Amino acid sequence: MPDQSLPVPARQRLAATRWAILLGVFNTGLLLAYGLLRFPFVLTASPTGLRSLSGDCIILLIYAGVGWSGPFITNRMHSQILRTGNLFGLLAGGIFVAEILLEYWLLPADNTTMGLVEYGLVLALFLAAGLWVAYQTKSWRSGLLAALWSAVVAGMIWYITVLLVFYLFNGTPQQVQVFQAEGNYADFARSGLADFNAFVMEDFMGAGFFHSLLLPLMAAIFGSVGAAIGKALARPRKI
Repeated sequence: MPDQSLPVPARQRLAATRWAILLGVFNTGLLLAYGLLRFPFVLTASPTGLRSLSGDCIILLIYAGVGWSGPFITNRMHSQILRTGNLFGLLAGGIFVAEILLEYWLLPADNTTMGLVEYGLVLALFLAAGLWVAYQTKSWRSGLLAALWSAVVAGMIWYITVLLVFYLFNGTPQQVQVFQAEGNYADFARSGLADFNAFVMEDFMGAGFFHSLLLPLMAAIFGSVGAAIGKALARPRKI
C-alpha cells in the first residue's frame, strides 16, 4: 500500500512508475498474443514454442509483481534509487531502440559491431547507475537496486520494441536484410522447421525470456561493481 505519510507529489510519482511498468507488461502481453494469432503455428511447428511462451508468461508475472511493489519498497529505502533507476533505464532502453531501428535503416551486412557497442553502453549505464546512487547515499545496496531497476525498465522497452518492429517490417526487403545479417535464415535452415515466421516468433519468445532474465543479472554484476566504487568514493566526504 502507498505510504500515506509521503507528500502527494511523491505518491503520484511512485504510482506513475508503478502503472508505467504494469502498462509495459500489459503491452508486451498483447504483442505476444498478437504474434500467436498472426503466426498460430508457432506453438505446434516448434517443439520449444510452448515452453518459450510459458517462460515469457512467468517473466511477465515477475515483472508485474516488481512493478506493483517495487516503487514503494525502494522509495522507503531511499528516493534516489527509483529516480536514478528510471533515468538510466530510459537511457538504456533508448539505446536498445536506437540499435534496433538503425539496423533497419543502415542495413549492415554484419551487425556484430553494433550489438557489441549497444550492450557495452547498456552495461556501462548499469555500472554508472550503481556508482552514482551509492555515491549519493553511501549505500552499496541502494546502488545495486538502482541498477536492477534500470534493467527492469530497459528490458520492458527492449521487448516491446523488438516485437513491434518485427510485426511492422514483416515481409519487407529491409527485414530480409536484417535477418540475413543476424543469421536467422541459417539458423532456420538448421532448425528443420517448415514455417520461417513461426521459427522467428519462437526465437523472439525465447530471446524475450532469456533477455529479461539475463539483463537484471548483468545489472546486478555491473551495478554491484559500480556501487562498490561509488561507496568507496563517498567515504572521504565523512571527514
